[in-house]
Amino acid sequence: MHPTGFLCAVAGVLSTVATTLPVQAGGPDLSGVELEHVASIDGTLTFVTHAPGDPERLFATRQIGEIWVVRGGQASLYVDLTSTVVPLGEGGLIGLAFDPAFSANGKLYVCYTAGELAGVRRWVVEMIQVDDVASDAPSVSGRATVLTQFDGAGSNHQGGWLGFGHDGFLRVALGDTGRRQTAQDLTDRRGSIMRIDPNADDFPADPAQNYGVPSDNPFVTTVGAASEMEAYGIRNPYRCSVDRETGDLWIANVGAVLPGEFHIIPQGASGQNFGWPR
Repeated sequence: MHPTGFLCAVAGVLSTVATTLPVQAGGPDLSGVELEHVASIDGTLTFVTHAPGDPERLFATRQIGEIWVVRGGQASLYVDLTSTVVPLGEGGLIGLAFDPAFSANGKLYVCYTAGELAGVRRWVVEMIQVDDVASDAPSVSGRATVLTQFDGAGSNHQGGWLGFGHDGFLRVALGDTGRRQTAQDLTDRRGSIMRIDPNADDFPADPAQNYGVPSDNPFVTTVGAASEMEAYGIRNPYRCSVDRETGDLWIANVGAVLPGEFHIIPQGASGQNFGWPR
């Protein structure tokens, strides 16, 4: 699925009146599947999720850099990052994940494309901390850069999904940004799934990189390799999902001329090369 297909699906869930989907000849059986009106949000939506243990609210990201909260059929602006986010092409605000301990620490993580710094575009993972986890209009009490990919914010193949695994580490999906050769380069984080600890800092001298690398990552001992990587050889891991029961990571990899693919990283396994662009 191209990213725009996912956007249409998300927009349908949030803004379409309840209806039963028609059954198309030769297609999947959609009888019994219904769309329920939840709320209306204008603009291009890129993701919908919820906070741990909080089933009453949905959180949706707008490409321009806004996070909206939906509760009881009403949508309202939750956090505004438009002054930082640059929505170029498939970029913008494209990832959102709540800390597993959000109810206690108020931390959430976003992924977005940003403007130039010293003439180079950036792709950023940032921690946002809110002052009241129960509020639908909290104040932002803290912001901190977690990970920066310089020269990584082209107009396409951004990836951008964020999510915590059962091990408590943050997964970060980064596309090849249109530079396909990077997906087979172990020294380059593009075209990979990264596994990092956002509560540590293994690079204290670098203000653009503020995270730890788990010691059991597969390429930690590989000379010259990007030790953050958990798997590589991926074109555009635009959306992924952690299986609630098994902890397996499912990756929806947007294809090129050929169809896209689903990849799986089983819980406890890592180091896979999924082959792109070979």
